[in-house]
Amino acid sequence: MLFANYRQKGLFLFAGGVGFSTYYVLSNLLFYRFGVPEVQAALAAMAVSVFPTYYLQKRFTFRSDASNVRTLPRYLALQVINAGVIGGTTFLLKQLPMPQVVVFGIAGLVGTVVSYVVQRRYVFAAA
Repeated sequence: MLFANYRQKGLFLFAGGVGFSTYYVLSNLLFYRFGVPEVQAALAAMAVSVFPTYYLQKRFTFRSDASNVRTLPRYLALQVINAGVIGGTTFLLKQLPMPQVVVFGIAGLVGTVVSYVVQRRYVFAAA
């Protein structure tokens, strides 16, 4: 059981890393290359990374056989909450004297912790 938890956390980090990388690259591209404001760039980038990350988390991390009818709405609700967490964190941190690239990174990491806890305990928890 102990090692299964490490395995799950490792897979979560891998699958989440795919989503985070997508979010991080896209948010910086939107901000630095296309001039999209910080919060909008972060939220747009997050929206793009949602569905591939859902699939990876459901199938590989949590090995859930639960119906998408049950898990997908929960996952999407979590993403709405996480959009608020990431957007709010981005908004608060952009007030500090630090590069926006650092702000996006911190906001994404905060969202990752919230996401793991909620997915494990609610989204993909056994019915």
